[in-house]
Amino acid sequence: MPSSDRKQIRASARAALQAGLTGWTEFFAWAQSVNAEHLPAWAVATPSERRSSASQDSAQRETTLVVVVKLLGGDLIEDDLDEAADQIEAAVVAALRASNLM
Repeated sequence: MPSSDRKQIRASARAALQAGLTGWTEFFAWAQSVNAEHLPAWAVATPSERRSSASQDSAQRETTLVVVVKLLGGDLIEDDLDEAADQIEAAVVAALRASNLM
């Protein structure tokens, strides 16, 4: 998968999250901190890729897509993160499938 495919994976994920997480702030995935006034917030990154040879004339690549979520903490933070994860996974998987990237 060329780097342009990684770029397309990130773009598809971003578009899905921009449409689905209204009221959330998008931030740069490698930012050290996000101010509380901008929460909830999300970012996407493709931090790693693994290549393996499937045969002499073909290779397989596995790209890791990460969605970073930042929320204000509270007593139910884990429940809030679980709910966000379900929503994010559904949106991103649908977008990647629609773009033939998955």
